[in-house]
Amino acid sequence: LCVNDKEGCFIPVSEIVPAFSFDVEVPFFNILVPTVETTMQRLLVENLMSAGYHVLFSGETGVGKSVGIQQFLGSAGDTFAVASANFSAQTSSANLVDFLENTLERKRKTL
Repeated sequence: LCVNDKEGCFIPVSEIVPAFSFDVEVPFFNILVPTVETTMQRLLVENLMSAGYHVLFSGETGVGKSVGIQQFLGSAGDTFAVASANFSAQTSSANLVDFLENTLERKRKTL
């Protein structure tokens, strides 16, 4: 269930799942088919981020964590600065520090 802000009542999430439209220009790994689960994740991220909370998604490989977050950030406009990094078993803390420092350095140069 989720809250319908306009009418002040609870409604099933299934009633607000957006329709899917296929775009041949979108790369396969960027496609996210809206489901009840992805809609709930989106609502959760939107509400937590708008309230100023930090969000960390974890889960099995291939369930759409990265795509869901990237779509949220892509639709958030200039509200957030985005830097994306993929991790694997070979990622070390030094790799992460290097990535973050390089990203911040590039952002400083463009300000």
